[in-house]
Amino acid sequence: MGRSSGVFAGGVAALMLVAGVGAGSAGGSEQAPAIVGVAQDEVSWDEPNVTIDAGESVTWKWTNTTQQHNVGSPPPQFAIWTETAYTVEYTRRYDTPGVYPFVCFQHGGMNGTVTVRGTGTPTTTPTATATATRTPTATPTGTPTATPTRTATPTATATPGTPAATPAAPVATPYPTAVVPPSAPPSTTPRDVKRPTVSSVKLTAVTRGVKARFKLSERATVKVTVKRGSKTLKSVTSTQAAGTRTVTVKGSKVTRGRVTVELRATDAAGNASSLTRRSASIRR
Repeated sequence: MGRSSGVFAGGVAALMLVAGVGAGSAGGSEQAPAIVGVAQDEVSWDEPNVTIDAGESVTWKWTNTTQQHNVGSPPPQFAIWTETAYTVEYTRRYDTPGVYPFVCFQHGGMNGTVTVRGTGTPTTTPTATATATRTPTATPTGTPTATPTRTATPTATATPGTPAATPAAPVATPYPTAVVPPSAPPSTTPRDVKRPTVSSVKLTAVTRGVKARFKLSERATVKVTVKRGSKTLKSVTSTQAAGTRTVTVKGSKVTRGRVTVELRATDAAGNASSLTRRSASIRR
């Protein structure tokens, strides 16, 4: 099953199943068999276990959530299908029966599965029915007719030692067996439970923003948020490789004054680092 692309649009935060939609499309005019929204806590799926038939599609969709989300395939088939955003719409088609996991890499434990069932329709074998045939009856006439001489009709005689033929029993036609979706093979890869770390954080004030330089222990999605008090002025989320990295956060609301900068990293397995806070002064 190949990777599909996503379309990002507005709507009610939901995960929708759409039958008969090609991989990577935004959904057709058919009514979705099920709608699954992001839970109110925004760290789990409303309906994490989805069941469809082969050839049908699943649409992930959320709109204007308070936290940014994405969706993809967890290890060992690690792949991020969408960008990390507050509004996303993405459709993926499944043609092969099986069980396919999906995860939001922004939130540890926000996991789910798509179970794809096979299809099979039994056919009925018609049964032959015997039909009675009417035998015509001779009508007598007034003219005498010669009386035919009756001739003996030979009768079949069973030969001693030969068993009588037995009619063959009708052969039952079996119904086709429905295809049973295969179970997902057990994973031999040990589960990643180690959290990424963000260290050596240094902040530099820039015009209408802050440049954060930090060291990342492993590849992860890093969210950098600039706040003044409890109010969020601007946040940026990006996927970064391990090593020393720099992220710049700028916005019209980041004005002169003291601000707090928060950094948090989440790896592909959903493990999140501790929240790191630093202060900076914006002078321009």
